[in-house]
This record gives sequence, structure tokens and C-alpha cells, in this order.
Amino acid sequence: MLFSLLTTLIKGGMVIYPSWYKINKLDDNVSHILEAHVAIDWRRNIWHVRGRDRDLIIDTGLGLQPITKDITVAG
Repeated sequence: MLFSLLTTLIKGGMVIYPSWYKINKLDDNVSHILEAHVAIDWRRNIWHVRGRDRDLIIDTGLGLQPITKDITVAG
């Protein structure tokens, strides 16, 4: 908790987290993604499935923060 508070930035009265999403790699091709800073009972599942030619993202998240950067970093 303390680490989370120390890495949180406040910008224009809005709390900005270094990473909004928590990515759990289930295997080389499938990741389960959660919005880490949303109350547990409000969290939704997001899945990233890597394919040979294309990837598939099944996004049922709340849409509070863009996911593109976090998915790109997860590589």
C-alpha cells in the first residue's frame, strides 16, 4: 500500500497511477488483465490472446483509462 501511494502522482487534482492495469500472464499467449485501482466488486475481466498474425483483446473493462500503453508494454 505504501509503495502504491509513493508511486502515485497527483496531477491537476486527479490521481494518476503509473499503471492502471494489473496483467497476469497465464501462459505465453494468454493474459488476464484487471483494472487494479477499481474497487474489487466493480472490476471487470479483460483478456489478451496472442495470435500468430493478430492479437485479440476481449475488453469488458470500465474504460476509465486507455489500455493501449499497458498492452504494448506487456509485449
